Amino acid sequence: MLATIVKFILASLSISQLSVAAVPAPCLTALAKTITGSQRAKNFYVQTKVNGKKIKLSGSINPETELRIMLPKPAEQVLAEHLKGADWSIASVSMPLKEARKKQLRQHDQSIMVNPLKSENEKWHGTTFDPTPNMPGAFYKNIVIRSETDPDGNTHQNSAIVGAQYEISTYFDTVDAHLSKHKMAIRIKTWYPYSVRYGQEFKASGTSLFIKLDTGSSNLFHERMEVQIKLPANITETDLNNIVESTLKTLGWKGTANKLKLRPIVEVLNLRLTANLFLDTATKEYLATDIKYGREKIGFITFDSFMALNPSNMLKVLNISEDLFKSKNAMHQIEMEFTPEGKSLLGDNLNAWQTQLQHFASQHGGKITQTPKYKSALRALKK
Repeated sequence: MLATIVKFILASLSISQLSVAAVPAPCLTALAKTITGSQRAKNFYVQTKVNGKKIKLSGSINPETELRIMLPKPAEQVLAEHLKGADWSIASVSMPLKEARKKQLRQHDQSIMVNPLKSENEKWHGTTFDPTPNMPGAFYKNIVIRSETDPDGNTHQNSAIVGAQYEISTYFDTVDAHLSKHKMAIRIKTWYPYSVRYGQEFKASGTSLFIKLDTGSSNLFHERMEVQIKLPANITETDLNNIVESTLKTLGWKGTANKLKLRPIVEVLNLRLTANLFLDTATKEYLATDIKYGREKIGFITFDSFMALNPSNMLKVLNISEDLFKSKNAMHQIEMEFTPEGKSLLGDNLNAWQTQLQHFASQHGGKITQTPKYKSALRALKK
């Protein structure tokens, strides 16, 4: 248990509501068509105004394929328990294949593996937010996985390096849940480095505007498109309104004279631990002696502990310890995000993967869910 208190200095921006021109249903449909037209990652720019000056902000549209497992206990505890095992696989399937030409049988054994980082320089979440240069290692944490005693009686601790950060996300919608009805969500997310080991105050490492659009789901995966705009520091509420409106227009929205009031509906405070997700393949050739191995990175896995904050009671300074995420108000989940290439590597054997992943969830007392964190947080606020 860590006794060190982590102090969050929230941005001075107080978000009461966003007021942008009305987005009637047909326009939302056109907007969704623009977003879903990007089947693969796409970069673009938004021309807008900040502090009265014209600027250009970088943005991206990315497809998301996610799988979520709700947990009954802190995510870090589940991660540590899992890494104590000799095999770090989450799920494994076997696929027998016959090769008529060679007249022999091959058995493909595939495993989805949790792979902690080899060093603090290894990337785990793309290149969007890398470690802050003036705070080495602030985005990382060592998870102790076992203690061992050598022949001389000295105790050594083995640990795994994982990505670690705190996040505060504010979600917006209209009073009548207009965005939610069209399977959309708008949020502002701020990242904070994980600096418990340093016991120091720290500022936000980055803030972005997101537009999320559901595009389909199955029992296994939740499919979404994600629009992300990196926000500059120290923006005002007026600036934020301009950026939201400019982003919607860049994506094809046609504004009208009416006004749509986007209000904050929930804030989500999240402690996120992250590792890479790999697919390991062993091909055993019968009537032969060799075994071939392959490894492909297929995405990343996060272990989240989060809770809902009421935006109307938002504090300017939050004193947060890890004990907070062990309280009865905290919720916990595992989230696996697969790259498009990673999903294709799983092949046509999704039913087998689903069975194995459901077994992994039940091992930890959890269950697969299609519900995003913010919707779970909203339900918690209404209780």
